[in-house]
Amino acid sequence: MFRSMFNYDSPFWRFMGRLGDLMLLNFLWMLCSLPVISFGASTTALYYCMIKIILDEDNGMIRMFFKSFRQNFRQATVIWLILFLLGGLFTFDFYYFSKAFPAGSGIRIALLSVTGAFILLWGFVFLYVWPLLSRYENTIARTLMNSAFLSLRCLGRTILILVMDAAFALLFLAGLYIMPFFSPLIFLLGLPSMTYMNALILLPAFRRNMESGSTEDEGQGEKESHE
Repeated sequence: MFRSMFNYDSPFWRFMGRLGDLMLLNFLWMLCSLPVISFGASTTALYYCMIKIILDEDNGMIRMFFKSFRQNFRQATVIWLILFLLGGLFTFDFYYFSKAFPAGSGIRIALLSVTGAFILLWGFVFLYVWPLLSRYENTIARTLMNSAFLSLRCLGRTILILVMDAAFALLFLAGLYIMPFFSPLIFLLGLPSMTYMNALILLPAFRRNMESGSTEDEGQGEKESHE
Protein backbone atom coordinates (compact mmCIF):
# COMPACT_ATOMS: atom_id res chain seq x y z
CA MET A 1 0.00 0.00 0.00
CA PHE A 2 2.69 2.48 1.02
CA ARG A 3 4.80 1.48 -1.95
CA SER A 4 1.93 2.33 -4.32
CA MET A 5 1.45 5.69 -2.61
CA PHE A 6 4.99 6.68 -3.55
CA ASN A 7 4.77 5.26 -7.06
CA TYR A 8 4.42 8.37 -9.24
CA ASP A 9 2.91 6.33 -12.06
CA SER A 10 0.03 5.23 -9.84
CA PRO A 11 -3.54 6.42 -10.55
CA PHE A 12 -3.46 8.55 -7.37
CA TRP A 13 -0.40 10.55 -8.42
CA ARG A 14 -1.59 10.84 -12.01
CA PHE A 15 -4.86 12.26 -10.67
CA MET A 16 -2.99 14.70 -8.41
CA GLY A 17 -0.78 15.71 -11.31
CA ARG A 18 -3.84 16.41 -13.45
CA LEU A 19 -5.33 18.57 -10.67
CA GLY A 20 -2.09 20.51 -10.62
CA ASP A 21 -2.31 20.96 -14.39
CA LEU A 22 -5.85 22.34 -14.09
CA MET A 23 -4.81 24.80 -11.38
CA LEU A 24 -1.84 25.94 -13.45
CA LEU A 25 -4.03 26.45 -16.52
CA ASN A 26 -6.53 28.41 -14.46
CA PHE A 27 -3.71 30.70 -13.25
CA LEU A 28 -2.34 31.15 -16.79
CA TRP A 29 -5.81 31.90 -18.17
CA MET A 30 -6.52 34.53 -15.50
CA LEU A 31 -3.08 36.11 -15.88
CA CYS A 32 -3.33 36.36 -19.67
CA SER A 33 -6.95 37.56 -19.56
CA LEU A 34 -6.19 40.48 -17.26
CA PRO A 35 -5.59 42.95 -20.12
CA VAL A 36 -9.17 42.06 -21.26
CA ILE A 37 -8.16 42.57 -24.89
CA SER A 38 -6.37 39.20 -24.74
CA PHE A 39 -9.39 37.29 -23.35
CA GLY A 40 -9.97 35.55 -26.69
CA ALA A 41 -6.35 34.41 -27.07
CA SER A 42 -6.16 33.10 -23.49
CA THR A 43 -9.48 31.23 -23.80
CA THR A 44 -8.34 29.71 -27.11
CA ALA A 45 -5.08 28.62 -25.46
CA LEU A 46 -7.03 27.08 -22.57
CA TYR A 47 -9.12 25.03 -25.00
CA TYR A 48 -5.99 24.03 -26.90
CA CYS A 49 -4.50 22.55 -23.74
CA MET A 50 -7.73 20.83 -22.74
CA ILE A 51 -8.09 19.16 -26.13
CA LYS A 52 -4.47 18.01 -25.93
CA ILE A 53 -5.18 16.51 -22.50
CA ILE A 54 -8.25 14.67 -23.79
CA LEU A 55 -6.28 13.32 -26.77
CA ASP A 56 -3.40 12.36 -24.45
CA GLU A 57 -1.06 14.59 -26.46
CA ASP A 58 -0.18 17.02 -23.66
CA ASN A 59 3.47 17.83 -23.22
CA GLY A 60 4.19 20.71 -20.87
CA MET A 61 1.23 22.91 -19.97
CA ILE A 62 3.07 26.23 -19.94
CA ARG A 63 4.72 25.58 -23.29
CA MET A 64 1.46 24.43 -24.90
CA PHE A 65 -0.53 27.34 -23.49
CA PHE A 66 1.82 30.04 -24.73
CA LYS A 67 2.34 28.30 -28.07
CA SER A 68 -1.39 28.54 -28.75
CA PHE A 69 -1.59 32.03 -27.23
CA ARG A 70 1.03 33.35 -29.66
CA GLN A 71 -0.20 31.37 -32.66
CA ASN A 72 -3.83 32.47 -32.35
CA PHE A 73 -3.44 35.91 -30.79
CA ARG A 74 -4.33 38.00 -33.84
CA GLN A 75 -7.38 36.02 -34.94
CA ALA A 76 -8.61 35.44 -31.38
CA THR A 77 -8.33 39.14 -30.55
CA VAL A 78 -10.26 40.21 -33.66
CA ILE A 79 -12.97 37.61 -32.96
CA TRP A 80 -13.16 38.70 -29.32
CA LEU A 81 -13.59 42.36 -30.33
CA ILE A 82 -16.30 41.43 -32.86
CA LEU A 83 -18.20 39.34 -30.31
CA PHE A 84 -17.78 41.96 -27.60
CA LEU A 85 -19.18 44.73 -29.80
CA LEU A 86 -22.03 42.56 -31.10
CA GLY A 87 -22.88 41.42 -27.59
CA GLY A 88 -23.00 45.02 -26.39
CA LEU A 89 -25.14 46.03 -29.39
CA PHE A 90 -27.65 43.19 -28.91
CA THR A 91 -27.90 43.91 -25.18
CA PHE A 92 -28.50 47.61 -25.81
CA ASP A 93 -31.12 46.83 -28.48
CA PHE A 94 -32.96 44.45 -26.16
CA TYR A 95 -33.01 47.04 -23.38
CA TYR A 96 -34.02 49.84 -25.74
CA PHE A 97 -36.87 47.89 -27.36
CA SER A 98 -38.19 46.84 -23.94
CA LYS A 99 -38.39 50.51 -22.88
CA ALA A 100 -39.33 52.19 -26.16
CA PHE A 101 -42.56 50.26 -26.83
CA PRO A 102 -45.53 49.59 -24.56
CA ALA A 103 -45.79 46.16 -22.95
CA GLY A 104 -47.86 43.71 -24.96
CA SER A 105 -47.59 45.61 -28.25
CA GLY A 106 -46.94 43.52 -31.35
CA ILE A 107 -43.92 45.54 -32.46
CA ARG A 108 -42.32 45.19 -29.00
CA ILE A 109 -42.83 41.42 -28.94
CA ALA A 110 -41.49 41.05 -32.48
CA LEU A 111 -38.39 43.16 -31.91
CA LEU A 112 -37.59 41.53 -28.58
CA SER A 113 -38.05 38.06 -30.08
CA VAL A 114 -35.71 38.80 -32.98
CA THR A 115 -33.12 40.40 -30.68
CA GLY A 116 -33.40 37.53 -28.24
CA ALA A 117 -32.78 35.05 -31.07
CA PHE A 118 -29.65 36.98 -32.05
CA ILE A 119 -28.45 36.97 -28.42
CA LEU A 120 -28.99 33.21 -28.24
CA LEU A 121 -27.08 32.66 -31.49
CA TRP A 122 -24.33 34.93 -30.16
CA GLY A 123 -24.06 32.67 -27.10
CA PHE A 124 -23.90 29.58 -29.30
CA VAL A 125 -21.07 31.06 -31.38
CA PHE A 126 -19.22 32.12 -28.23
CA LEU A 127 -19.25 28.52 -26.97
CA TYR A 128 -17.89 27.03 -30.20
CA VAL A 129 -15.54 29.64 -31.61
CA TRP A 130 -12.64 29.25 -29.14
CA PRO A 131 -12.25 25.46 -29.35
CA LEU A 132 -12.66 25.64 -33.14
CA LEU A 133 -9.99 28.32 -33.40
CA SER A 134 -7.66 26.33 -31.15
CA ARG A 135 -7.84 23.27 -33.41
CA TYR A 136 -8.42 24.36 -37.01
CA GLU A 137 -6.70 26.70 -39.44
CA ASN A 138 -9.24 29.01 -41.05
CA THR A 139 -10.14 32.60 -41.75
CA ILE A 140 -11.90 34.68 -39.11
CA ALA A 141 -15.12 34.84 -41.12
CA ARG A 142 -15.24 31.08 -41.72
CA THR A 143 -14.40 30.31 -38.10
CA LEU A 144 -17.37 32.40 -37.01
CA MET A 145 -19.61 30.85 -39.68
CA ASN A 146 -18.56 27.32 -38.74
CA SER A 147 -19.23 28.12 -35.06
CA ALA A 148 -22.78 29.18 -35.89
CA PHE A 149 -23.31 26.23 -38.26
CA LEU A 150 -22.03 23.59 -35.83
CA SER A 151 -23.85 25.04 -32.82
CA LEU A 152 -27.16 24.69 -34.68
CA ARG A 153 -26.33 21.39 -36.37
CA CYS A 154 -25.32 19.88 -33.00
CA LEU A 155 -28.10 21.60 -31.07
CA GLY A 156 -28.38 18.82 -28.50
CA ARG A 157 -24.71 19.15 -27.58
CA THR A 158 -25.02 22.95 -27.53
CA ILE A 159 -27.93 22.84 -25.09
CA LEU A 160 -26.10 20.27 -22.94
CA ILE A 161 -23.07 22.57 -22.72
CA LEU A 162 -25.25 25.58 -21.85
CA VAL A 163 -26.99 23.64 -19.07
CA MET A 164 -23.72 22.24 -17.77
CA ASP A 165 -21.96 25.62 -17.78
CA ALA A 166 -24.91 27.16 -15.95
CA ALA A 167 -24.65 24.37 -13.36
CA PHE A 168 -20.93 25.11 -12.93
CA ALA A 169 -21.72 28.80 -12.41
CA LEU A 170 -24.41 27.98 -9.83
CA LEU A 171 -22.00 25.60 -8.07
CA PHE A 172 -19.43 28.37 -7.88
CA LEU A 173 -21.95 30.82 -6.42
CA ALA A 174 -23.21 28.19 -3.98
CA GLY A 175 -19.63 27.56 -2.93
CA LEU A 176 -19.15 31.25 -2.16
CA TYR A 177 -22.24 31.53 0.04
CA ILE A 178 -22.96 28.04 1.36
CA MET A 179 -19.52 26.40 1.59
CA PRO A 180 -17.02 29.27 1.65
CA PHE A 181 -14.23 26.93 2.79
CA PHE A 182 -14.53 25.12 -0.58
CA SER A 183 -14.65 28.27 -2.69
CA PRO A 184 -10.85 28.52 -3.24
CA LEU A 185 -10.80 24.97 -4.64
CA ILE A 186 -13.86 25.65 -6.80
CA PHE A 187 -12.24 28.87 -8.00
CA LEU A 188 -8.97 27.12 -8.89
CA LEU A 189 -10.63 24.20 -10.69
CA GLY A 190 -13.97 25.61 -11.85
CA LEU A 191 -13.17 27.15 -15.22
CA PRO A 192 -10.63 24.52 -16.37
CA SER A 193 -13.03 21.73 -15.33
CA MET A 194 -15.87 23.40 -17.24
CA THR A 195 -13.65 23.89 -20.29
CA TYR A 196 -12.53 20.26 -20.11
CA MET A 197 -16.12 19.02 -20.08
CA ASN A 198 -17.06 21.37 -22.94
CA ALA A 199 -14.15 20.09 -25.04
CA LEU A 200 -15.05 16.49 -24.21
CA ILE A 201 -18.56 17.08 -25.59
CA LEU A 202 -17.44 19.08 -28.62
CA LEU A 203 -14.59 16.90 -29.91
CA PRO A 204 -16.83 14.15 -31.37
CA ALA A 205 -18.86 16.82 -33.17
CA PHE A 206 -15.69 18.38 -34.56
CA ARG A 207 -14.46 15.05 -35.85
CA ARG A 208 -17.77 14.20 -37.46
CA ASN A 209 -18.45 17.58 -39.05
CA MET A 210 -15.13 19.37 -39.49
CA GLU A 211 -12.63 16.61 -40.12
CA SER A 212 -15.05 14.74 -42.39
CA GLY A 213 -15.44 17.90 -44.50
CA SER A 214 -19.21 18.17 -44.02
CA THR A 215 -18.87 21.92 -43.56
CA GLU A 216 -17.69 22.22 -47.17
CA ASP A 217 -15.17 24.75 -46.00
CA GLU A 218 -12.36 26.16 -48.11
CA GLY A 219 -8.98 26.61 -46.46
CA GLN A 220 -9.91 24.49 -43.47
CA GLY A 221 -7.19 22.39 -41.93
CA GLU A 222 -6.38 20.83 -38.62
CA LYS A 223 -3.62 22.59 -36.73
CA GLU A 224 -0.49 20.74 -35.77
CA SER A 225 -1.67 17.77 -33.73
CA HIS A 226 1.60 16.91 -31.96
CA GLU A 227 3.93 19.03 -29.90
